[in-house]
Amino acid sequence: MNTLIIDLLRHGEARGGQRFRGWREDPLTDEGWNQMYKALPARRPWSRIISSPLKRCADFARKLSQTSHIPVHLEDDLKEIHFGEWEGHTPTELLHADPERVQAFWEDPLNNTPPRGESLGVFRARVLGVWQRLLEEEEGRFLLVTHGGVIRVIIADVLGMPAENLFRLDVSHACLSRIVIQDGLPRLAFHCRGA
Repeated sequence: MNTLIIDLLRHGEARGGQRFRGWREDPLTDEGWNQMYKALPARRPWSRIISSPLKRCADFARKLSQTSHIPVHLEDDLKEIHFGEWEGHTPTELLHADPERVQAFWEDPLNNTPPRGESLGVFRARVLGVWQRLLEEEEGRFLLVTHGGVIRVIIADVLGMPAENLFRLDVSHACLSRIVIQDGLPRLAFHCRGA
């Protein structure tokens, strides 16, 4: 029986507090670094680290690669969804400025794209393209260092959840989840262990 294990790690707390970050290059806070290290097991069992190229993921992935002697690959398609005009704004700011549009996005992200943002359909397609390539591996252990939205898309795909229910999945900072694929059949082994 061939087994492929893929661990999904969300970045820790980023500078600037809670906001729609999308493709912004906000670095991790000291607490964010600590959260990520605490989320990982003492033994580093992965043969490869695959990371979003955005600083809040890539900086940690590179450091982990150096200290653990595990090769790292930056994958552009593992970036967070692009929030367009909402990038950099806090939820409170946006709820004050445009409450109907923000509420519509939370309730039905598939049909309500942020202004000048990336549609959920395009975002899902690029993330699931990476995911399908990973599933072609027959066996191994990989760590994906990425974002809440990316993790939601992958887990929803594994569980057969409809895309409009993505925000029903909580993905906290430094959340560690595991997908185990045996003979081509994926299952969620655990979700959100960590800080």
